[in-house]
Amino acid sequence: MAWFYATQATVAASGTVITINSGESMAPVMPGDAAILGANPGVEIKTAQQAGGTWQLVLERPWPYAAVANGSLTVQPNGGRFEAAIQALRDTNADAATIHAAMADWLTSQDSSIAIELADGSSINLPTLYSYTSNWGTAATRDVGIAAGNVMQVGAGGLLGNLTVPSGWGATLPTQFVEGSSDSPTGATIYGMHLQANNTQFGAQHGSRNKRDWFRTKEANSWSEWLERWHSGNWSNGTYFGVSTDLNNATIPGTYLCSTSTASTPVAHVAHAFVMKAAASATVIQLWVSTSTREIRTRSFNGSAWSSWSKTWSEANTVVDTNGFVKAASPVLRLFNERVEANWEAELQDAQFARVGVGHYLISGTQGLADEGWYIETPRDANGLQKRYVEYSQEQAEDGTWTITVMTFAPDYSTGALAAGAPMDLDERWIDVRLNSLPAEETEEPYLVQ
Repeated sequence: MAWFYATQATVAASGTVITINSGESMAPVMPGDAAILGANPGVEIKTAQQAGGTWQLVLERPWPYAAVANGSLTVQPNGGRFEAAIQALRDTNADAATIHAAMADWLTSQDSSIAIELADGSSINLPTLYSYTSNWGTAATRDVGIAAGNVMQVGAGGLLGNLTVPSGWGATLPTQFVEGSSDSPTGATIYGMHLQANNTQFGAQHGSRNKRDWFRTKEANSWSEWLERWHSGNWSNGTYFGVSTDLNNATIPGTYLCSTSTASTPVAHVAHAFVMKAAASATVIQLWVSTSTREIRTRSFNGSAWSSWSKTWSEANTVVDTNGFVKAASPVLRLFNERVEANWEAELQDAQFARVGVGHYLISGTQGLADEGWYIETPRDANGLQKRYVEYSQEQAEDGTWTITVMTFAPDYSTGALAAGAPMDLDERWIDVRLNSLPAEETEEPYLVQ
């Protein structure tokens, strides 16, 4: 067995405990091992223990040498481990010999059973191989096939026959397994069973994202529509169907994943589409949600044509400005006298704020003022007059970001038209600053089920 070491250990003169100060574990130490501390001879160990997370060695007798502080410790294992291991090997060899003899007896004995001695000295009676083979029936000696007297093989007929049916699910079938795409619920190949007695069909399509199965019945020579069975594989996480080319084909209720190349989407984004349909209605509702902008669009299908997409306005694409009006929003900052506050999209730009002086503010690290639509909204009074005169400019930095300068003045209406008075800080009202969005990043196309 390996010796154990600790770089720092302490013991008092006549002490009975050696404390390990350097953190090594003494878990493998056993009673009877020897502790060699510093240059002193070994002292027998009684046990190893932990006190407050610190390992200690308890000695069989008090430390007979001078006190040692942070000395090097070596633990020498006693010989008991080696003796125990050797004896275990002897016992294993003896057990193996006993098992080998018992197996030979079980294979060759003509008796119906033999006595097997167990490790605890007891014994059991075990039927021999002869007791089984002497009682074999005629099936064990028969050929496999479909002739009289043969043992029937898989595929010989009945339920196990004719797995592949080229004519598909709509054919007149006996009771059998079926594979095919013709007249299947999805148009893709599914696998299942036809029961002739009651004209019922069960089909399943299984894959990494498609764990779906259906059933239908035939009455008055007409098949009912396929009905999908909901289960833990397609219900707990929402029903998922892949969309490979065109969202116009997504009319079965469930969740669809759209890529940037999916046709008939409102915007070329990676998105999720949710399809809803009442069982007795031809109307289909689609709700499309962009994974990047959180934009929501909806449309409907009346059984013959799709409506146009309608945009849903929400906190994701609007902002309430300083005057309480709802405005279309991309990244928007609220500029206060001592700070800026960002909506969710503006937070992506990590804008930095600085107040240079009275009514003088810098906003750096942005994509610049919006190129389209509104870009600055100032606070107004009840008559619609601006409460601050605002001047602004922007300059692009070497890293491509923009620094926006905003300066606010007391409004001067003395000449009738609004002019700048003295520089004036903002009060509890703020100025809305609308920014350009970050450039669209390359997004990995999602895996789509074909």
